[in-house]
Amino acid sequence: MGRPRNPTAERPPCPLGHAGRVLLNGYYGQTGHYRRPRYKCYPSAGGKPHPFQLPLGRRQPTPDHPHGPSCQDCGHLVARHEGAETARRYFYSTRDIADMLVELGRGTSLRKASAAARRSTARLTRDQYGNRRVSYHAQLAINQLAVFGPVVTDALLPQTWPRSVVLDGTPFLRRTTYDDGAPRQGGPIGFALYAAYGYTGGKGTGLLWRMDMRGANDNIEWAEFLRSLATDEAAPPDWVVTDGSGAIQRAVKQVWPKATLYVCEAHLLRRGEKILAKDHIYGGHELFDLWRQAQWSRERWQTFLDALESSKADNMRSWTAKKRALIERQFDIRLPERPRSTGALETALANTKKLIGTRHYVFRNAARLRLLLGLVTLHEREEADPRVYAEVIRKALVANGGKAPARARALNDPKAVPSIAAEAALAEARLGDKRKKAREHSRKFEAQEAIKRQERRTVGHLKSGRELPAEPTAPTPPEPEQQLLDLE
Repeated sequence: MGRPRNPTAERPPCPLGHAGRVLLNGYYGQTGHYRRPRYKCYPSAGGKPHPFQLPLGRRQPTPDHPHGPSCQDCGHLVARHEGAETARRYFYSTRDIADMLVELGRGTSLRKASAAARRSTARLTRDQYGNRRVSYHAQLAINQLAVFGPVVTDALLPQTWPRSVVLDGTPFLRRTTYDDGAPRQGGPIGFALYAAYGYTGGKGTGLLWRMDMRGANDNIEWAEFLRSLATDEAAPPDWVVTDGSGAIQRAVKQVWPKATLYVCEAHLLRRGEKILAKDHIYGGHELFDLWRQAQWSRERWQTFLDALESSKADNMRSWTAKKRALIERQFDIRLPERPRSTGALETALANTKKLIGTRHYVFRNAARLRLLLGLVTLHEREEADPRVYAEVIRKALVANGGKAPARARALNDPKAVPSIAAEAALAEARLGDKRKKAREHSRKFEAQEAIKRQERRTVGHLKSGRELPAEPTAPTPPEPEQQLLDLE
């Protein structure tokens, strides 16, 4: 006697187009507390019956699932034709993968994102004492990032540059110390974080457009960053705002020679305030207030210059003489509807730096970090929606016949050759002379800092009443006769 027919379960049509009957045919891929239904087609033309499954299988909890066989979101008992969609030979559903990618974009580590996915699907193991534990191994998130990270970022992030672009970057430094072991405030660049803010149509409200990592912060790397997206020939970037960096400006002139370069007004304002501080002029002083209004219009600029001439602010007068041509040029080219500051981009960079935090010391793989930055960009754009991610992944799987894309093994670095360090080494070789001069300047700075630290230690000992540590003494050279005896 055959199995009782289940009239409530929907039968999908035969994927080969056969007319006939489609019957339930058990389950396949039973893994842990989950299973996926299988079907069998009986062609009416007398062909050979054949089993099949859906292009995206429906993953269903079994009765022995720790939380029961019903849906964990709505409590509905899952029917034969229902359940979370999964790719062939995949356990994790499209929503599980989407949730994982969203967590990575929020700054969650690879280990914690992997553990959260295993915990939500009851993928637990037992330790030597029989306790059920979740694994914190990062390989799960690494694999999903390599396979589906490009699918999501390519579909949701812009692929061409807009009319107005704001550019800025920030370095992540390697850990170094001074000769006496004290932690060093500034060290060699581990990698540089590049970012761009874009304004569709050249005006309006902008969005974080793109982020990338590079081995250095020079015009060659910036030019590569600008070429990483396509340029619309009908509407190329024609307005670029920078913080005044010479490397960025040279790269823009090389890649977008017709674009207008505009220096961030906020950077000029803050720099001028620091120069005024050297002249002991602070908030509340008339000249300070005039400087804060100087970039508003030519009239206020001239009022500031007149007041500066009659003041004793020698440092500000010297700095203004250098920047006067730039500031007056910006009055000529200013467009009120275009962006004139890098403030919004600096906020996005600060948020990203906070997300990465001290973890930047452990990043080794350049391709993996770039994918993570793409997910962080979507998070900063407030477009990191797991439902949207899941639909993008689903469409990609359906277009590929239900199979997941092949894992990008090129993301894996050769053993003992971290790709981030390799990019930094290439930049070091290219910028050898400049870095050498910078190191010489740094050594002078380190010597000055060592003297200051010693002075602070001395003051601290005197205030506390402790004895000063004995100064190291050089060994006394031997007498000439003793030297001859030693030679003999």
